Order: sequence, then C-alpha cells, then structure tokens
Amino acid sequence: MKSSYVASIGIFMPCYNLDEYIDTALESLKAQTSQDFHLIIADDASTNTTASKKLADLKRRGYEVYFEKHNLGLIKISNKYMSLMLTEHIMLLSSEDTLEPTFIEKSIAYLNSNPQKAAVCTWIQQFGDYNETIIYNEERCRLPYMLIDNYYSGAAVIRKKAWLAAGKHDTDG
Repeated sequence: MKSSYVASIGIFMPCYNLDEYIDTALESLKAQTSQDFHLIIADDASTNTTASKKLADLKRRGYEVYFEKHNLGLIKISNKYMSLMLTEHIMLLSSEDTLEPTFIEKSIAYLNSNPQKAAVCTWIQQFGDYNETIIYNEERCRLPYMLIDNYYSGAAVIRKKAWLAAGKHDTDG
C-alpha cells in the first residue's frame, strides 16, 4: 500500500525580519544525506524590506514560500503551517539554524528504531557571539535551570501524530 505522505519529514522555517543567515540554513538542508523532506518557508509579516525581498526571491527560485499579512508570532505561525504538512514527522527550523549533514537521516532512523519515542533532538553548536557547543546533561533538563538558560534547539524531529495528540504548540504560554 502506498503512503499518503508527500515526504518523510516536513520542515517549517518561519521568518520574521531574518535574512542574514537563511542562505546558510538552506545550504545545510541541501547538504542533508536524506533529501526526503518537504520544506515550507513563511514570512511572518516582516517589517524589514530586505527580508521580504529575500523571501520573494526564494519563491521565484522555486521554494514554497508564503507571506502573512499580519504577524502571527512564532507559535501560531508554526501551528498553522506544520498542521498542513502531509508528513509522518515534522520539524521547526529557524532561518538562522543549520543542521549537520546526517541530522535528518539519523533522526528518522532513531525514531523508526524507537517507536515508543515521540521526538528526538541533539546537542547544539552556537556560533557568532556565543560560539559554544552545548551537550546534553541531565541538570540542564530540570527547572529552574531551563528557565534561566534555554539551550534547546527547536530543530527537533517530532512524530506529527504525537504533536497533534499533545495539542500542537501551546499558544497560551
């Protein structure tokens, strides 16, 4: 039986006044060892004309880009577009994030080998003013530490059915 999914993973990239790193983020997607993904980019009513022009150029080049007339904010825009994806897995990728070339392949393989797990993410490497590698440790996963320093990347691969069952991203917080 053929799957109704258009790809294994749907990647949503929200943009709001960010155009400086988006090419680097897109290059990291092109470098993935698994190209079985559906990418949607959405401009959240940027006020920066440079960002809007950059995204319009990406749309002309064939990327699936949408433009919001009113700013929805990260949570609402993510819920809107991630809900539309016809994929088994979803991921929120910030336009200033990059992925290690095997990230998608390894994440999907992990979830396929661990059906009881709902999501997977990894350590992060910060760059720019905060050039630091953040490696998981149990203390960083506890309150109040997480309220002081949040070192988690939004680029977690999530089973879409688990995300929907949890009620998507919390819009009340």
